[in-house]
Amino acid sequence: MTLADTLDMRIDVLEREHAEMSMPISPAIYQAFGYVHGGATLALIESVASVASHAHAADDEIPFGVGIDVRHRHSGKAGRLHATADLDRIEPSSKVGRKLFWNVKATDDAGNVLSDGVFVAKIVPRSYVGYTG
Repeated sequence: MTLADTLDMRIDVLEREHAEMSMPISPAIYQAFGYVHGGATLALIESVASVASHAHAADDEIPFGVGIDVRHRHSGKAGRLHATADLDRIEPSSKVGRKLFWNVKATDDAGNVLSDGVFVAKIVPRSYVGYTG
C-alpha cells in the first residue's frame, strides 16, 4: 500500500504539463488544533507533481522529487483538498538527467489557496540508481 492509497488520494486530471489530484479532509489528516496538517498538504502536492513528472519519463527513466518550497497560506477543515501541478520549465541536470520545475498549489473546495510554491523533480536513467523493478 502506498502513501497515496493510505490518504485516499485520487488523480482527477493527468496531462503532460498539468495534473490535478485530491483527497478527503478528515480528522486523520488534522494537526492538533483540528485543521489540515501541513505535512498532509505537502504529501498531496508532492504526489501530484510526481505523477505529472512520470509522464515525462521514458521507460528506462525514473523521476524523483528533489526539492519543494511551499508556503502555507490558509487552513482547511472539511471537504476535499485539491492540488495542481503546472510545468514551468525543464532544465538539464548538472550530473545526469534533467530537472522539471512545477508550480504547485493546494486549495479547498471553495478554491481558497491553502498552500502554494514550487516542486522540483529530477528524471534519471533507472540504471543510474540501480532500479530494476
